[in-house]
Amino acid sequence: MIASSRPKLAKVCVVGGGHGLEASISAARQLAEEVTAVVGVADDGGSSGRLRDIFGLIPPGDMRRCMSSFLPDDSMVKDIIEYRFKDGEFKDHALGNLVFLAALDIFGSTCRASAFMTDLFGVSGKVLPASEEPLTLCAELYNGRTIRGQVQIHLSSGIKKVWVEPDLSGSPTETIEAIASADAVVLGPGSLYTSVLAAAVVPDVRRALADAKGTVVFVANLKEQPNETIGVDVGAQIRALTEHQIRYDFAIVDSSLSNSLDSSSFERPLMVRDVTAAGGYRHDALALARALEEILF
Repeated sequence: MIASSRPKLAKVCVVGGGHGLEASISAARQLAEEVTAVVGVADDGGSSGRLRDIFGLIPPGDMRRCMSSFLPDDSMVKDIIEYRFKDGEFKDHALGNLVFLAALDIFGSTCRASAFMTDLFGVSGKVLPASEEPLTLCAELYNGRTIRGQVQIHLSSGIKKVWVEPDLSGSPTETIEAIASADAVVLGPGSLYTSVLAAAVVPDVRRALADAKGTVVFVANLKEQPNETIGVDVGAQIRALTEHQIRYDFAIVDSSLSNSLDSSSFERPLMVRDVTAAGGYRHDALALARALEEILF
């Protein structure tokens, strides 16, 4: 159990994108008074990709999904945000994506649009973009090829490094302050290259992580992903952070992966705990909260 008598941290910031941040958001809410998610903006697939192509605005999907993660599973509001049209011109678009783009058009600022959305839907946290403009994720493969686009990178293997373009894109002041003022920053879990690093390699975000006052904790994935991280074991996941000059102070690794690890070969401490939910495919939010509690208190 999380120690209920212990005062909560003031602020925790989680960084990444996709479905993986749901566990980190849920865990952080048990430990902190204020939780902020910083989300990558390089998605170019599905509803987000289509809307990005049409309007030239940041893809809204990961921000919408993070907002939903702050809501209870049985929330009708969550169902509305995540509702996808089944037919017609709006087929496969999530309603939350459309509302977000409307707010962005009205307010002219991603951060202001996000603040409006969180107030509108009663979301008890903040969701901020890694950049105010849509970015293109790029990757160099070990065979020397260069690939552009998050979807294509996710479908590729043998990834050596990733970066975003334009590389001079600035992050909003609110995003930098959220990282700088946090008592702890949680990286991931989520797709290593196309979610976690897609957000963390944004230049201003990388600098903010390096300068952050709080402890930076990386949550390693439970399994290799088809294509993107085939052959990339948990040790290689952690080393990828260092290779991309992303700061981390601790890494949380599921106990099922510990046999393949030599903890002495890493620059920072590893915490090995059972953090897998029933079924084996997702992190258990309560177990992750306990592991974070051991590190942060």
